[in-house]
Amino acid sequence: MPFWFRCVAGLLCVVSLTSCRPSGSAPGAGGSGGAASGEGAAASDASARGLLVRPDQKTMEGLWGMVITQPMADQSGQQTYVDACVALIEFRKDADANWSCEVIATLQNARAMRCDSATVNGSDVEINFLIDQTPMNLQGQLVDGIVRGTLTMPDAGIIPVVMRPTNERKYEGWEPTPVAQGMDKLAQAVASRDQPQALLDLANELRGNSLSLLAYELVINRLPQYANLDETGVRGLVRDYLDMANIWGPRQIAQARLTAAMSVAMTRRFPDFSLELADAVAKAGSFQRPNWEESLDFVREQAQLDIGLKQIKSRDAEERAAAFEKLQTLVEKQRYNPELLEALAIYAERNDQKPLAKQYYADIVALPLLEETWRQQRAGQPPGDPTPRERLLNLWEQEHGGLDGFDKFLATAYEQRLAELMDKAGQAVPEVVPADQQKRTVLVELFTAASCFPCVSADLALAELRRTYPVPQVIVLQFHQHLPAPDPLTNLDSEDRFAYYEPRGTPAAFVDGQPVADPGVSGLLQHVIPAYRRTRSAVDTRLKFPSQAKLVLSAALEGEELVIDAEATDFPEDQSPDLRLRLALVEDHVDFTGANGIRGHEFVVREMLGGAKGVGVKSGRLSYSLRMPLADVRQHLTDYLTQFESGRDYTFLVKPMKLERLTLVGWVQNDATREILHSGLTPVAGRTAETPASEQPAKSE
Repeated sequence: MPFWFRCVAGLLCVVSLTSCRPSGSAPGAGGSGGAASGEGAAASDASARGLLVRPDQKTMEGLWGMVITQPMADQSGQQTYVDACVALIEFRKDADANWSCEVIATLQNARAMRCDSATVNGSDVEINFLIDQTPMNLQGQLVDGIVRGTLTMPDAGIIPVVMRPTNERKYEGWEPTPVAQGMDKLAQAVASRDQPQALLDLANELRGNSLSLLAYELVINRLPQYANLDETGVRGLVRDYLDMANIWGPRQIAQARLTAAMSVAMTRRFPDFSLELADAVAKAGSFQRPNWEESLDFVREQAQLDIGLKQIKSRDAEERAAAFEKLQTLVEKQRYNPELLEALAIYAERNDQKPLAKQYYADIVALPLLEETWRQQRAGQPPGDPTPRERLLNLWEQEHGGLDGFDKFLATAYEQRLAELMDKAGQAVPEVVPADQQKRTVLVELFTAASCFPCVSADLALAELRRTYPVPQVIVLQFHQHLPAPDPLTNLDSEDRFAYYEPRGTPAAFVDGQPVADPGVSGLLQHVIPAYRRTRSAVDTRLKFPSQAKLVLSAALEGEELVIDAEATDFPEDQSPDLRLRLALVEDHVDFTGANGIRGHEFVVREMLGGAKGVGVKSGRLSYSLRMPLADVRQHLTDYLTQFESGRDYTFLVKPMKLERLTLVGWVQNDATREILHSGLTPVAGRTAETPASEQPAKSE
């Protein structure tokens, strides 16, 4: 979906456009009138018609409807597009030829909107609006009785807009959000086997209609899929797309160039052309919107990478050496790109720089998922070339005469690289909440899995969070799941806790019972820093809220018997019916490497004492006590995994359950709101002479 379609919902409305309609009107009824090619005619049925358009409009004086094409679910729940008339605006010109405008009406539930100023110079129109005191600017041109242009506002994109002349002064007797003109033809073109030609033909047929831009962008965004297009064909396609965007003015052209630059860069075949487009966008600096610079940086980096990867295979030694130097500058920005690391390693190996070659190969082999990414990047290529692991093993055997020490070498590479990443993450949000402002212990619950690829960023981001805020300031628990594959660190209680929150999948993180804001903590190594920032923001906010209860915990091993006592006090009595005391027995550190490459897991929940549902208030008390053999915990885990195996014809190769260092974590939670009022922990005394992990930073983030 194009950026401008995503950002309009909520621009004018407090809620989605589904709610932005007068009461009693039905979605998708009727059509919007128009006076240009692709606009269509107004419906005649007054109960279902769209905005009536005054024909042959030559001047801006009079009433206009401001229309934005937007996605919306139809009555069957399928996505369609509507031409939403978001405001009715009246233009006036005084005796001195000064222009003004007034917002006569807006859609129901729309945000407060008013005209601040209006300028009309020939056919050029510019309007400055204020929406709840937020400025919005419209620039357009009156052609053939219709104004087409773009809207901009802070922290939003460039949005195509159409102004249509009308006599309507209020939202009565007509449908303000009819299905967009040409939507039926767009659906047919999308379903056509003749791609991309069907969409391009439709775009030309709907020229002047906002859906023509969408049709072009559906093609442009899929450029990497059209391997049969040569550079001449791609340049012609982009030229036609920019010509279409020109109908909406120079800002839309700049947006279209950026869209094209991103898509051309993703083809990996035309880096020079993507650089041309990026340079053209940069020259139109006055039109740049938030995050454009980041997108341009991506285009330039990708183009430089593709050019360098081609040159490093040149027959010319000087060209190869120059490419090696250029690619080395890129590796700091793309540290986790196995294609780049492999190219540098092969060059270094062939030019007698074997220590450097080993370093680059080790990054691919040791770091989470880089080998898997390398395999995916090689998909479709002829087999036969040695893998990075095979090349690294060969170098190691040449140097050491065998494989002794190889695993330790990989483990060291893993720890060094991740330590660098963690340091960068910590520096991304350096200021911690001062101790005198911390009013609670914050509980973070991470639902993860050792086979879950996008859990890599979550696991590492929250490991850095532990290092930033050592307990008891922040407690981070891991609840493992069988997603997408069986995970031997999963247990029945971790599954029940997952069901309690009902997240969409793994990873998912909750701070004191509330989810980390979208887009959450999902991703790979390159997403660790954003995931850390989002979680830190939630934690820092929560640390300043006072606890609403007190919690006393004790846990010890008397011989081989686990003795637990927990009591919560000073909790709000009016919340008593909804309060639950929950207790988790966690293993401080588990050495286990799953499919996603994470080698160690911290604070893994092994069992929830008293069950995942916890215990409620009884006779005014919120407490729990337990005496049980520790062997029972191990047996519960064993029984669960055995039952899982027998029910799925699956065998776990490893079942980690040393239970060497244990900690009891407790929290008081309101099940009506899911808010955690207070949390705390205590090491299980008598289990080991080692310093509990709860009293020292995790050793291998």
